[in-house]
Amino acid sequence: MTTEKTETEPEYIRKIRLQIEPEVHEIVFEQKMVHLIQGAILERVTKTGKYHPKFVKLSENRQEILISDVTKSGQTQTKAAVQVAAKIEELSHVVTGRATINLSKAKKLDDEKILLTFSLIFKDGKKTLDLIASNRNDFVTWVDCFRALLGGKMEEKETLQELKELSDIEVELNLIQRKKKAPPIPPPPRNLNFVNI
Repeated sequence: MTTEKTETEPEYIRKIRLQIEPEVHEIVFEQKMVHLIQGAILERVTKTGKYHPKFVKLSENRQEILISDVTKSGQTQTKAAVQVAAKIEELSHVVTGRATINLSKAKKLDDEKILLTFSLIFKDGKKTLDLIASNRNDFVTWVDCFRALLGGKMEEKETLQELKELSDIEVELNLIQRKKKAPPIPPPPRNLNFVNI
């Protein structure tokens, strides 16, 4: 969240930002996690380079990535058809865009779709789960959540902006609270004759 504004802020403001940073990150992360648990329709890229729409979600316990087929009408299949695509503990990190493993095999991927592609890399270094988000918002949400889940930092520009905006609000609230806690001003003395002559 380093910007020109924070670099030129007073030292006490920077200290407040550092104190609230973990809480701010947790709030934004948890908001995004709601969308992963609810699920979304993403396209899964196969080893042969073909891609098909799938309903993808994170399990309630946040330990597994679940995938099910999507019908032509856009409906997801029954719970019985849900498969575990990966366990979070099996994953190492996330790569995006042209760095995705199976992208070179994918057919008819235009630049816009390439920017929405991401791969979850397994710890064995051989397996991957390659997905294409339907829009930029989904891409940012899924990629940054997986980064955080796997021990990395949320780094997409939209997420950084969210963190900055929430940090600004929290700083303002913190300053207001500090003003409220300031000791009361004592009443003025009855006279200013402090020395008796």
